[in-house]
Amino acid sequence: MKWYWSDWRSDPCLRMCSLGARGLWAEMLALMQEAVPYGYLLIAGRSPTSTQLAALAGAPSEQIPDLIAELEAAGVFSRTREGVVYSRRMVRDERKAKQARKNGLRGGNPILCNNEGNSASDNPVDKRGDNTQSPEARGREEENKCAAEVIRLDAPPAKADLAEAWDQFRRTYPRREGSQDWARAKDGFAKAVKAGATVDAIIGGAKRYLAECRRLGIEGTRFVKQARSWLNGRLWEEYGGASPPGSTASISPDWRALVMSFQRSGNWPSSLGPGPGFSGCRVPPPLLAEFGFGALDGVGGGK
Repeated sequence: MKWYWSDWRSDPCLRMCSLGARGLWAEMLALMQEAVPYGYLLIAGRSPTSTQLAALAGAPSEQIPDLIAELEAAGVFSRTREGVVYSRRMVRDERKAKQARKNGLRGGNPILCNNEGNSASDNPVDKRGDNTQSPEARGREEENKCAAEVIRLDAPPAKADLAEAWDQFRRTYPRREGSQDWARAKDGFAKAVKAGATVDAIIGGAKRYLAECRRLGIEGTRFVKQARSWLNGRLWEEYGGASPPGSTASISPDWRALVMSFQRSGNWPSSLGPGPGFSGCRVPPPLLAEFGFGALDGVGGGK
């Protein structure tokens, strides 16, 4: 893979990450460069564990899970349905390279060739004759070209592209205990895109929701929202991107799932401040009342 420094420095997802996370990503890219298939984080056909990745990258093993979560929350990489990390850029470049090799065996780019082989001339004669235009005519032509480009960019994705986007969303969305009703979720995905939501926004929100579920330890449980409910509720808008540099804002937690987990296990993430029943709890009061947590008086209340 060619190393494009300008792309590396201009990637907003990557620039939002810490220096340590960016350094780990560079090590991961080096491993994916030599992996089979190309672009996937696999060693001898298996995903490396955090300990193995730490040894390969020369980093403390206890830092790896947090750095991976940071990269994933920022949307730097994607995962297959089996959870294998891969670089979208590397996979896309490899696909293009394979197509170019296939075209080469057939005599070159099919757009530039006819069915009987290459054209006799690489530079066909321009038969349009003198096509001098006034500045005004050229200006109108450029305006029309720009307008046409805007129309193409704003148009919804083609059916094949939409199917590929849906597959990526399904691979990205966090695992859930029980049925996900993927058929209805697929309809919700298509309706959202048709209504004007961008594929990048939806999948980016799903990645950040996945990272949050893993941080809270609820992936694979019934506390993960149904995909169709997540889509129909346009919840990707709540996970619409990382905070700007220097901001202390964070993704709004799923308070309901957290309170339910707290009732079941008694555990509360320290990063979210005091838990239910304690002064300073950030959970919305109506939700606390719904779960039987009454008014708080002083420090350390209770049910």
